[in-house]
Amino acid sequence: MVISSTRCIDQNNNEYFIPVTSFEENGYTRVIIKKEDYKDAYRVDVLPQLMHSEGETGYYVLPIIESGVLIPLDDKTEYDVVSVQSLAMMGIKTPDKVLSIVIEGMSYEALCQHRCINGVHEAFFVVRLGEEHIDAYEDITVLVKEYDLKADYNEMAAFYRQYRYKNGLKSIVEKNRDAMNYAAESMEIRVRMGWKPVPAEVEYQTIENEPEMHVAVTFEKLIELMEKLHAEGVEKAQFCLVGWNKSGHDGRYPQLFPVEERLGGEEGLRKAIKRAKELGYRIVAHTNSSDAYSIADCFDEDKMVQTHDGKVGKGTTWAGGRLHFYCAVNALETTKKDLPKVRELGFEGTHYIDVLSIIRPYYCYHKDHPATRKDTALIWREMLKCARELFGGCACEGIHDTVADELDFVLYAAFMNFTRRRGDFPYKVIPLAELIYHGALVYCPSSDLVNVGLVDRKLQLKFIEFGGRPAMYIYSRFVTESAGRGNWMGSDDLRLSTDEEMARTVRVLKETDEFYKPLKHLQYKKMVSHKVFDDTVKVTYEDGTRVIINYAPYPVTVDGFNIEALDYVIC
Repeated sequence: MVISSTRCIDQNNNEYFIPVTSFEENGYTRVIIKKEDYKDAYRVDVLPQLMHSEGETGYYVLPIIESGVLIPLDDKTEYDVVSVQSLAMMGIKTPDKVLSIVIEGMSYEALCQHRCINGVHEAFFVVRLGEEHIDAYEDITVLVKEYDLKADYNEMAAFYRQYRYKNGLKSIVEKNRDAMNYAAESMEIRVRMGWKPVPAEVEYQTIENEPEMHVAVTFEKLIELMEKLHAEGVEKAQFCLVGWNKSGHDGRYPQLFPVEERLGGEEGLRKAIKRAKELGYRIVAHTNSSDAYSIADCFDEDKMVQTHDGKVGKGTTWAGGRLHFYCAVNALETTKKDLPKVRELGFEGTHYIDVLSIIRPYYCYHKDHPATRKDTALIWREMLKCARELFGGCACEGIHDTVADELDFVLYAAFMNFTRRRGDFPYKVIPLAELIYHGALVYCPSSDLVNVGLVDRKLQLKFIEFGGRPAMYIYSRFVTESAGRGNWMGSDDLRLSTDEEMARTVRVLKETDEFYKPLKHLQYKKMVSHKVFDDTVKVTYEDGTRVIINYAPYPVTVDGFNIEALDYVIC
């Protein structure tokens, strides 16, 4: 394949083209767009001619909405969307071509643009230099892989999976870490222990005006839960404590200490950790290395992300007030100082650092600590590596591959994939990220599949189809619903406020443990094929194991196996 140019846009929205270099390499085409050639562009549309479609059938494979989607090319709904991508790849399948694209150089700065205008489809990575006030700090490099016309998104995923493994990703089997194996074989039980109102009642909080923290689960109550669960025969579970720190969940980040006294203080926490280990459970902490609130005793506005116009980078209001983006250059120092103190409390397992793997890395323009998005991502990876070395493993919120190869567990691979439409364009969710990362890390497939023991049967089957590990959440609902923010981890909840709620929670956790037992061995295997046939889906793993799922309200026979309505078989 010979590719000679790519499209650029100037600040007046005029198109022009610049030359590129392309050559064959190991079964694919490598394309290089030199930084000196595109540095003056307002925007670079990376090889849009490859993903151009007009009047064709087929689909795009796009790394958006986290897991990944198919967008049908015969649907002429008009839209023009720029999305943050979770993977640095995309693909197209038509009757005349099947190819995928992997972006390497400037991938951290690239976004995914996809549109249909006047019946013409385009999809491409876009680097918005002028709009985002960023420099061309490296060549844009792209790999283009062509496939046989019979190939589909499974072959595209296979190519990118091989690419990721070649560039440092390791399987669970290769990692062979005790914390990783324990995570694969157990459910994650997150316990939100305490929190202030969300969204914040006070935007800039001080010691004097800080809102009261709601106490949901004390350390003594946590011990009671663990003992009751153990009495029910649940042998393995990892507990993650959310809001154990000063002022509860998102209370005073980056400040963690002292351990919140209203929950039982450090003495109570150490007692709970000790009891968890006696029962054979793992117990880890939830921390944060990217957010900061002005109430923190270590808050320094000069260490926050600075925007291109000299302002402090800020986000929404959350429990601690107005959220500030902590520049990774400075946050790393805080992380390396605090995590050993967290480890000394006795926590051990796949330690959880929030946020880093579900957002686009920050760009910081501060003259004393500048950071490109690539710089930020590399520092975030160092934070996760630090956690893994201290606690035995590390976890985060999403599955963006900017940091994924440093992870062991992901709270949810995608954000509300199965119960809410996201975007005014046609799409179908597929397990694209799962085809790449299953067998390398474990994950709950989507935030609306958290507390999988409480969702309806079809959603439980989606959990199985996408290769999930249960992430159970006690007090998942904590956002003030009248504020219109919503709770994104399901409409039901697990609670411990009364004896009846405790009994229900223990029962649901026990049932979820039983639900997961026949599936857990699959976590050690790569997912290599996903095929949809009417009301059934067949997922194949690297050793030939198949999971056949029947979504129909009646029994079916597939490959000689009788599958009951809304059920599955492993064969």
